[in-house]
Amino acid sequence: MGTFRRILFTPLARGDNDRALAAVAALADRHRSTISVLASIDEPSRLQRLLHDASFFEEVQYAQSQAMLDEIRHWCQRAGCPDVDVEIEIGSAALAVLRRVHVEAHDLVVITSDSIASDHATVRRLLRKSPCPVWVIRPARVATARILVAIDPNPAEEALNRRILELAATMAAGSEHPRVHVVHAWELYGEATLRNPDFQGKSIIDLEELSRRQEDVVRAAIDDLLENVDAGATRWILHVEKGEPVAVLTQLIDDENVDLLVIGTVARSGVSGLVMGNTAERVLDAVSCGVLAVKPPGFTSPIQFGRRTPGSDGWMSTPL
Repeated sequence: MGTFRRILFTPLARGDNDRALAAVAALADRHRSTISVLASIDEPSRLQRLLHDASFFEEVQYAQSQAMLDEIRHWCQRAGCPDVDVEIEIGSAALAVLRRVHVEAHDLVVITSDSIASDHATVRRLLRKSPCPVWVIRPARVATARILVAIDPNPAEEALNRRILELAATMAAGSEHPRVHVVHAWELYGEATLRNPDFQGKSIIDLEELSRRQEDVVRAAIDDLLENVDAGATRWILHVEKGEPVAVLTQLIDDENVDLLVIGTVARSGVSGLVMGNTAERVLDAVSCGVLAVKPPGFTSPIQFGRRTPGSDGWMSTPL
């Protein structure tokens, strides 16, 4: 199974961060991991800078930083991890996290978010560009007792599927009887055309038999994959469902009261890391549970960091 050594926790949610931090601390305890907390404060806009001098912003930012630091230390106390390293940065939360992952080689980023809509830009940037897995926690759904994994048995995605399954088993390992639901949603290629009366008049095709054959092939591929994954004591519960992927996933999340969805993010634009997989992006908007987004092995973030220069926005040598 997967192992986390260095975990970076970034709170974007307005409440219940202590509960989320407690869940992260429990995960860190099982893996003997270190936790760092990184929070950020917005920079003033160019227009705002015209209204006040630099000392005004320094005073405001210092007061904000102290208030935030006190609040985070209070969360840490209540979460049972009072000694974690806490830092506050000024500027883009996404940039601060990506830079920290780059410099300190974190292997899991945890974000809390009340609403993906309100934190849209930050969450999307991290899911697209973080080289390590990103766990988005909705504070109301902190638990990881009920986990759903979405996989694609395409041979080209085998390495990603293995990583997804291993990390799902890792997250489930804290349960007394770890179980993970595994789902693949499939559609019959060209079914709408094949069912068109005009087309059926020109070809003899047994659509039901074709569907059964495709489902059998999919099940066999997934069974073979599950047999060769290091899952510890985790028991897999397989769902092979015909239908549009987002609809199948959201329905299963509701039916099984899922706490955490584990899903791969794969660039489809031809430029690695710039575009998250279409299904993953749409699912993120549609579900209310937590999401653990996993990159393929060997993924390299398109964000590169060099030496910091005075007056620059950070350490980036490529755009965020």
